[in-house]
Amino acid sequence: GLLIRGHGESKQLAPSVRNALERLDPHLPLNMETMDQVISRAMQSRRFISVLLTVFSIVALALSLIGIFGITAYSVSQRQHEIGIRMALGAQAAGVIGMILKRGIRLTLTGVAIGLLGAFAFTRILTSLLYNLSPTDPATYFVVSFLFLGVSVLACYLPARRAAKTDPMITLRC
Repeated sequence: GLLIRGHGESKQLAPSVRNALERLDPHLPLNMETMDQVISRAMQSRRFISVLLTVFSIVALALSLIGIFGITAYSVSQRQHEIGIRMALGAQAAGVIGMILKRGIRLTLTGVAIGLLGAFAFTRILTSLLYNLSPTDPATYFVVSFLFLGVSVLACYLPARRAAKTDPMITLRC
């Protein structure tokens, strides 16, 4: 292989380089590429792996968020009877919602802490695949943690609000 460095546009230099090489050896097979093309071809497999990991990560994140929402909503619906009794005994709607939010946020913070520890442990494996990103990028960890916490609060609040609005007498009759 021959590497030629020149000033100016590579498309303008190619014909003169080709002519000079053909004068030296007319039977020489010539395959001219720019350095950008060589680097792009060399990075193609890493780029594919990165895109694949990104897609899988987004799918895993979406499934996690859907799972948090579903489990929390189911948990609140299972406590509907208890919430009705609390409301019949004089609990305020804000207190019931706060109780459910506290429990959900506590569970989510525990899960986020475990997830952060696991992420810190496994980033060393993925370091070679990261480009212009630190394996312990605080912004990424903060955004993902905040996203999980936000979904958890929403997942707790919506069913808790619905449960707090139900008539305690209807719940007690069931």
